[in-house]
Amino acid sequence: MIVEIVAPIVIFISSFYLLAFQILNTETVVEGSNSLFVPSICLILLMILSVFLEIKALITFKRKLEDKNKKIIIPKKFFLSALVSIIYIVSINILGYFIATPIFYIFFSRILGYKNLKISIISSITITIVVYFLFIKILYIPLPLGVNVFKTVNEFIIY
Repeated sequence: MIVEIVAPIVIFISSFYLLAFQILNTETVVEGSNSLFVPSICLILLMILSVFLEIKALITFKRKLEDKNKKIIIPKKFFLSALVSIIYIVSINILGYFIATPIFYIFFSRILGYKNLKISIISSITITIVVYFLFIKILYIPLPLGVNVFKTVNEFIIY
């Protein structure tokens, strides 16, 4: 039950952060381009829907609290995965996509219970390479490169 209450809050905060980041970093977009319009609409819709989900969850939670026989169980995996996701969202702008994504993928797969570290590493690198070719080589969409030393490392990985 706690998951239904916390998840919309995490979704709202993440969407708000991404929307604010997008608004503050519009200098990379060509003037007259509408390439940020659809993502902005999607993020705003995601924020609105997360508010509705939160209201529904609070109403359901209130009803279940009235029933004294039910125990509330707080799932550990949910909070760990939410924490790792928030750290990933924040760190992708610092570390860059090509460093943060494999690390996130490995941690997230471990949290979800996948124990084979070799397969996690191989699949995280494979997914990062596929996204690299899809976004940078085919669609010409830049991915976050990070700052300072991490930007240099990410540029070395790309080129």
